[in-house]
Amino acid sequence: MDNFYPYPLTIVRDRYNGCYSGGEFTAWNLCPEDIPEEIDSDDVGCCVFFNRTKLIYGRGKSPDNAVIDLINRLARDE
Repeated sequence: MDNFYPYPLTIVRDRYNGCYSGGEFTAWNLCPEDIPEEIDSDDVGCCVFFNRTKLIYGRGKSPDNAVIDLINRLARDE
């Protein structure tokens, strides 16, 4: 896993400050246009999405923490 860096990579500031996603920032191994729009929907839609999603995403208090979390989650999934 040396020098592994996910591509594509999109980092998003969480609309609800991590209430549903678990982090103030989320990192996705997706292009921006492929990020599910539910992450920015109303409370119920966002909550349901994050409770049910099978997509791997990173989360953290900073963009860097979210990317590190994403890298770790992708490595565990391999």
